[in-house]
Amino acid sequence: MKNLEDYIYFVFISPYNESYGFSGYTDKKGKACSYANSSDKNGQPIPFKWRFDQNHRVLKVHKEQKDINGVNAVEYLRGCPDCVGSPNSLGDGKTGWFKEMNQDRDADIAMEIKVLRNEATSKAINSKGADFSELCEMYHIFDGSESTKRYKLTDAAEADPKTFLRIYDDPTRKVRSLIRKALDAQVFRKEGPMIFWENKEIGIDEDTAVANLKGDEKLRKAVEANIAKFA
Repeated sequence: MKNLEDYIYFVFISPYNESYGFSGYTDKKGKACSYANSSDKNGQPIPFKWRFDQNHRVLKVHKEQKDINGVNAVEYLRGCPDCVGSPNSLGDGKTGWFKEMNQDRDADIAMEIKVLRNEATSKAINSKGADFSELCEMYHIFDGSESTKRYKLTDAAEADPKTFLRIYDDPTRKVRSLIRKALDAQVFRKEGPMIFWENKEIGIDEDTAVANLKGDEKLRKAVEANIAKFA
């Protein structure tokens, strides 16, 4: 079993951008640097793309991890110009897209997404009745047994907990899920962003359709009755 002390952690620090990635860089001497885990059919190294995003903000790398050419992964990441403190930084070295986690306060960033992921997966696992059905419809999960649907829903919650929690708390979720169910059952159809029921325009986009259905109970019940025919 590998000791946790044998790993170095790098953390994505941009509060504004959803994601960031790179597959190579140039050092201050003008040398092209890359990291390759595999090669193509001609034996040429295939640069590996390192990625961070708001749902996967921490990268765990073993101190001894190397690529097919013997390039050490930790040193490669430290050398990236976008890593805070990099010797190849194009600026003052105090800013960047990611940094090596070496202070207790950095752990707060890592813990934030763990807490969100635990909350989202717990709600996906424990959702019941209308909540469960609506959440599945929001993710276009219509086929399969309940276990299969719950697995897919939990997987979606784990992959993007922020989006899942936003959907879970959305006050328009009931109507929004009805629209997606109607589209899946082909009761509604889309032409670009516009949504129609036969020749009747329901909305110029999903948000408008939600507002229109929410304010028209008679129309909403008629849609529900039509969907029931295809159940």
